Amino acid sequence: MTGLSITFSRPWYLLLLVAIAALVLIPHFLLSKKYRRTRNRIIPIVCHLIIAVFAVSLLAGITFTYYVPNFENEIIIAVDMSLTTDKSRNKRDELVNSIIEQAEGDNYKIGIVTFGFDCSLAVPLTYDTDKVFEEYKNASQPKDITATDIASAVNFSAALFEHPKSAKIIVVTDGKETDNDLYAAARLVTSKGILLDSVYFDEESTVADVQISGISLPERYFREKEKVSVTVTLNSTNKDTVLLSLKDNDKDIEGVQDVRLELSDGEQRFDFSYTFETRGIHKLSATITSENVVKVNDTYNTYVNIENYNKILIIETFDDDSDYLVPLLEGKNADGKFDYLLGESTENFEVTRKKITDADVPKTVTEFLMYDEIIINNVSVESMNEIEGFQTQLESYVKEYGGGLFTVGGNDENGVVNLYRTSDLSGSVLQRMMPVTINNYSPKIGIMYIIDVSGSMQGDSITRAKSAVKTVIDTLEPSDKVGVMTLASTYEKILPLTSASEKDKIIKAVDNLGGNGGTSYTESVATAASTLLADTSIDRRHIVIISDCQVAQSEPGAVDSMMKGYYKDSEITLSIIGIGVTEGSNEYNDFAPICKKYGGKLYPISGNYEDISNLLREDVKRDKILNSNTGLVHPKYAATANGIYVGGDLVPTGSSSSNELGFMISGFYGGELKRDEDDSNSYLAITGKYEVPIYALRDYGKGKVGSFMCDLKGNWSKGPFETDGKTEGGLYDTVYGQLFVYKMLYSLMPSKDIKNKEVSVTLSGSNYVTTLEVFTDIKEGDTLTAVITDTADENVRVSINKASSLEEDAMIYVTKGLNDKNSNASTSAEFVIKKPGVYRIEVTKKTKDGKEYSAEIYRSFSYSAEYDEFKYDTAEVKGRLTTASARTGGVMIDDEDVSKVFATFVTEESFNYDPRYLFMILSLVLFLIEVAVRKFKFKWPHEIIRKIKQDKEQQ
Repeated sequence: MTGLSITFSRPWYLLLLVAIAALVLIPHFLLSKKYRRTRNRIIPIVCHLIIAVFAVSLLAGITFTYYVPNFENEIIIAVDMSLTTDKSRNKRDELVNSIIEQAEGDNYKIGIVTFGFDCSLAVPLTYDTDKVFEEYKNASQPKDITATDIASAVNFSAALFEHPKSAKIIVVTDGKETDNDLYAAARLVTSKGILLDSVYFDEESTVADVQISGISLPERYFREKEKVSVTVTLNSTNKDTVLLSLKDNDKDIEGVQDVRLELSDGEQRFDFSYTFETRGIHKLSATITSENVVKVNDTYNTYVNIENYNKILIIETFDDDSDYLVPLLEGKNADGKFDYLLGESTENFEVTRKKITDADVPKTVTEFLMYDEIIINNVSVESMNEIEGFQTQLESYVKEYGGGLFTVGGNDENGVVNLYRTSDLSGSVLQRMMPVTINNYSPKIGIMYIIDVSGSMQGDSITRAKSAVKTVIDTLEPSDKVGVMTLASTYEKILPLTSASEKDKIIKAVDNLGGNGGTSYTESVATAASTLLADTSIDRRHIVIISDCQVAQSEPGAVDSMMKGYYKDSEITLSIIGIGVTEGSNEYNDFAPICKKYGGKLYPISGNYEDISNLLREDVKRDKILNSNTGLVHPKYAATANGIYVGGDLVPTGSSSSNELGFMISGFYGGELKRDEDDSNSYLAITGKYEVPIYALRDYGKGKVGSFMCDLKGNWSKGPFETDGKTEGGLYDTVYGQLFVYKMLYSLMPSKDIKNKEVSVTLSGSNYVTTLEVFTDIKEGDTLTAVITDTADENVRVSINKASSLEEDAMIYVTKGLNDKNSNASTSAEFVIKKPGVYRIEVTKKTKDGKEYSAEIYRSFSYSAEYDEFKYDTAEVKGRLTTASARTGGVMIDDEDVSKVFATFVTEESFNYDPRYLFMILSLVLFLIEVAVRKFKFKWPHEIIRKIKQDKEQQ
């Protein structure tokens, strides 16, 4: 006990002691000495005075306070010894020593745990703080310091405390956690009442480094012998020159060996094309050679498993809906109906064909999952609704499991639209899934009016031109857009593309037109075209020039040359209102063929200027996109088509710059690409005029949905077709068309195997630690086994059935064996991989009757995340440490004032004692003593002894 103190809550009552002492002592001293020195007088007076002190003290509210040292305070300092702290070890050790020194003399029990990937008890809990730091410095390090597992260190430390309610773990770390979850560990220590503080220190210096941080390939399905894009991501802390080399299954990739790269500070990417020649697993390794300090992160490994997904289910309405399609997919002629033209250029599909009315048509997700892709060929929504839950099950197959869905149009027996019928699809599950909204609509028009304001157009001509432009606005839809430019020696954009609904704004801009000078078309047409191309919300782009066509001789040729590219690539059309131009004139002969060539017309106006308004209204007449549209269409690549197709490039017709495909169709079903926010992942593959969707696709959950807005029965998709005096082939009777059918199907294939399996597996984890989950039904007598194999060395095989002992140099070991006792649930195992490479994990289930089922999955490893110099930033690290500490009631300290870690400790406990009962008892005892002495001639023990001795002497 220390620090005894006496306090009074009502100290003014102590003044009563003076009065009481006077009342007791004054009468006593008034007596003669003869009487006041007797025992019977002195003892009662003393008792009365003591009783008075007790009584007054109680009235004054006396309290005794004292302190008792707390010997239950315990601290474990968990010290990060991983490699990333090596450059700052002096600073780290200074922080540890400072914590120990500030704990001296306050009865703390201190221990130290050191950790990297594993943990070690460097100093057991002890009160002898003088020797803790020395023992820490002399202790051996953890076996593996190539990674950091703060969470395991926290859990390990928490188990060492004797008094967890007054315990604290202080983690001294750079915060770079690479394995497990610190937040989960924080929840565990909180449940035990333990506080967690973190002391952050950063590196004293930054090492210049270049590392490979990733190799990425297309996420879509691709096959062997297909050229794909591979991207290697590099990070550098400074400018550097490196040599990059790549290997496939440890063999050099030709053309990507010792590629010299000039790097700047930050992230850079290197792209190259590569063709995987064979199926199966491919280990891709990228290596850089440079002068950087850290070499461990100079090689990166990943893998790709080239699989064959070719199981297709066709659901149709009529017996002949797929008579051309099935033979094409199976790689054979259809009884002479058409020629299979592809030869050995692609692989055959395994096709199952069912009518929607068949009793055994697949109806559930389980049945759908037997196939990689489902084709709904000319099946009406009304027919699907006859099967309860059919569309919902189809949606689940795509969205939740990753299957591919391909919808194809067609007509019913009366020639009426079947699958793509607007009234049936509206509000259906299938319409929700499709990338195209089926409806009738007019393509949205964007028009740039270029009005000649040169000297020859002044007066009545320009007045009539302005009036005509203002009149034509009333004929446009609100979704259409109008822009206005002037045409003189130089051009001026008076009004950018503006919604036709803003009529007043457009009229005001036209009224303010003015100018003078010469006439030059070329630059103004280029500006108008670029303005139209910049607006992706419009479908049709049109330029109208209102001019007297008084231009230099070079202008017609220049405009012709310029419009050629705009019309061919973007379907921008051109019309001219020729003021004062007559048929047969030089101006007419120069520009009329150009306008016709590029989708418009030259309208000659000579004298009757009233016709200008009518001609402009005629010029903007639009095509209606209906539910069913007939007429020859030459499909072309959409601007977003890049990267969609599988299996190499399609060969377009015409010149190498053409984006037209090498086949035609004679009709299509009308619809618009879904463009709202929820459907931002819908994109066009091929289009017709005005970017009308012919084939579009979208990601839908885990899978993909594609819609071909034509038929595959042969009505619109099979030629030959006569156009412009020549014969062209259709989808089925050209190599390009047949190949495109394959490409549409491949574009929807899943990126991984979705078929139902008896055993399925998943991997999760980070850095070294990997968790294996096995999903299967384990019955009594069944066994489940698993093994890890290094794909680079088949002799390196490790069983995952039981946990293996941790050896210091072990590169692969199991920390939790596969549990083969669970039933009807997932079983799991955990293992550690520290050797770079690609590993195959094989799981085998053997039933009690001898049947075997297996599954395999792959895991790649490049280098410990501890060597990732770019993974963490200071704010992220501090934020995670702060959050983890705060969840336990602790703090994060990022400076050298470690005294803050002691703020929550109670080093001694205070106790208050109220003596009222003690004083009352003592007062009663003193009162009884006083009575005994005064009334009963009480003798003290020494008097009794003296009397006995005197009696003995007298005898």
